[in-house]
Amino acid sequence: MNNRSFVKYDRFTINLGKENAGLEPKHILGAITSQSNIDGKDIGRIDIRDTLTVVYVKEEKFKNLLNDLSDNFTIKGIRAMVNSL
Repeated sequence: MNNRSFVKYDRFTINLGKENAGLEPKHILGAITSQSNIDGKDIGRIDIRDTLTVVYVKEEKFKNLLNDLSDNFTIKGIRAMVNSL
């Protein structure tokens, strides 16, 4: 039997992506860690699409992160909106 522990993730969207903001994972990771009380190790997959981004965050950090990013969250100087999925 395998004793691996599995990490649960919640996800949220950001209203910016490749086409409308030229985002790369480093932009998103940097913005989240500098504007919240979360470490990069708590962020999982970052799925950047044309006009939105889906970010996976460890379940135990999710609620606090959304609160941290609810006001005045910016990426590359652009105001960003976050929504839980």
